[in-house]
Amino acid sequence: MNKKGLTAAALVSILLLLAGAGMLAWVFSQKIDSAKDDTKEALCRGLNSIRSVAEFEFPIVGQQGSPRGCMTIHKVGNKNSVPTYEFAEKYTDKKDAAIKELRDMTRKCWWMWLDGKIPDMFNQNWYSSSIEKNRPGFICYTFELDDEVGEFASQEFFNSLEVPLFAVDDSDKCAIGGGGKCSDVCGEGGSVGMSSETISSKCEGPKKCCIVDRSHECDNKGGKCAPKVGSGSCSTNGYEYGEWKCPSEEVCCVHEDNMVTYFDYIQGTGGSDSGPGGVIIRSNQQGINPEDYKFESGKRYAISFFSPGEQFSANTAMGLAQVGSTFFVYTKLLRIGSLARVAATSRVGTLGAGVLGFIGLDQATSGDVKKTNYIVISEYGDVRGTYLESTFDEN
Repeated sequence: MNKKGLTAAALVSILLLLAGAGMLAWVFSQKIDSAKDDTKEALCRGLNSIRSVAEFEFPIVGQQGSPRGCMTIHKVGNKNSVPTYEFAEKYTDKKDAAIKELRDMTRKCWWMWLDGKIPDMFNQNWYSSSIEKNRPGFICYTFELDDEVGEFASQEFFNSLEVPLFAVDDSDKCAIGGGGKCSDVCGEGGSVGMSSETISSKCEGPKKCCIVDRSHECDNKGGKCAPKVGSGSCSTNGYEYGEWKCPSEEVCCVHEDNMVTYFDYIQGTGGSDSGPGGVIIRSNQQGINPEDYKFESGKRYAISFFSPGEQFSANTAMGLAQVGSTFFVYTKLLRIGSLARVAATSRVGTLGAGVLGFIGLDQATSGDVKKTNYIVISEYGDVRGTYLESTFDEN
């Protein structure tokens, strides 16, 4: 965007868009509740993006201009409990399917709220009503486990977050679409294996952008195209990754150091352009040990986006640590996964306990509790009324 100012046409277009937001909000409020879950998720992210651009580029207009577009998604009841049809069809074991769906909901909640990149999200002008300032969280999902799932331990869920989610482009990203290495020459004497030069303006001085070949997206981005030999194709070259192209009869293998896990995505580590953030489980069982906490059929849970910001205090942390409750912070320090338990035993001690619990996490992320967002998983009844739900109902 031109920093010196917008053209009149562009400004008028944006003003018209924002001026019509009240009507859009009414339309969405009438239709979105019956939309499919993936539509609700996309609308939530999309309209959060619109509001963030309006706030930072046009703070006066953005304050009340664009609609809040997030709706709490409910996966409850006999026909819609977790695992839902999509995951139950894909994974034969019901418990395994449920853990994977919980992991997927955790990821999508983070994604809907702009990858956790904006700190103090509910104190921005675009989320600054008196209701929202005192409730700095939003319930993305509520869910119940299918009776056939029974129960599973929280550690099983945390272990699932260490599975690779996507690969990181380990190149100089000089080629169109990513990939490529900047080198004085391509081929012999230059970038190893990258013999083809491609047009680029991203390399400094006389350097050239070198790639293997346009059909070798995987090799161009730091992976390795290897012959297909069944399930062991990438046994010596890391993980098989289907998002980067290789010639036919070959698969893309990416080294584990270049794979971002689900947890990396939320914490903003491992090369992920997201976060910083953390994953927290809140329990209403005082003093329970992390290894003893279980997700159980017959209970209703919530997955929430929590953005405490500058107002981090006993009041804003209330959804995490009320008197008599415990919460677990999962973090990786020095590449070691660990669970930290924090028990809040008094109103005064709540904030102190919360800060202590976040210190380890923030050493690995932003270094500042108030600039970090979180995914909070809890029983629904423990956060209902504390966090926001279905924002159209809040307006």
